[in-house]
Amino acid sequence: MPRLASSRRSKTCLLRSRSSTSDTQYIQADFESGGSEPVNPQEGRSSRHREEDPLPCAARWGHQMRLWSIHPCYLDSIGLVALWREALLARKVLRGQTRGYRNHPQLDRFNSQEFPVRSINSYLRSVWQESASRGFSFDKHKLGSTRNVHQIPVTDGQLKFELRHLRRKLRMRNRKHLASVAKVRTPIPHPLFKRRKGPVEDWERR
Repeated sequence: MPRLASSRRSKTCLLRSRSSTSDTQYIQADFESGGSEPVNPQEGRSSRHREEDPLPCAARWGHQMRLWSIHPCYLDSIGLVALWREALLARKVLRGQTRGYRNHPQLDRFNSQEFPVRSINSYLRSVWQESASRGFSFDKHKLGSTRNVHQIPVTDGQLKFELRHLRRKLRMRNRKHLASVAKVRTPIPHPLFKRRKGPVEDWERR
């Protein structure tokens, strides 16, 4: 299996749709001030939790963890902020620092790796790189070692499923961004993952 070099830049996405400047500034300000709940600039601010402890808000929401297999460049600003926090939460779970989510299907493919925490570190690094390309201030000090991390296979069926799922979310919250992904037919994967042929992954169907 090919090794994922920690110094390699994320694969350039064919889509580079940016949110409006006001949207970016609003979400960046919320992130820097410690809020952990993704905020829609049109809906205003809701209750806040510190970034360092994303689990309480996740539990309160009846939260369904989603670690996207598709490249983070397809996500809108709210989705990208949410993904960063999801991955931080996932790392806490993999480190045994939380009681919940230990058997969550979304973590199966990380738990199956020789170095699960380093694999999620690699996942986080690519999310951070995407955020930096948009001018966000995600905390780079939260990145960890990615030594000896290998790419993880993901089926093309899973990638297409996730793209459809993302479009449903965008239809409800960000129709402008939806237009920018409407013509995507073959989504590229997150750099940690390597595409292979196959149906939707088993862990998605559980």
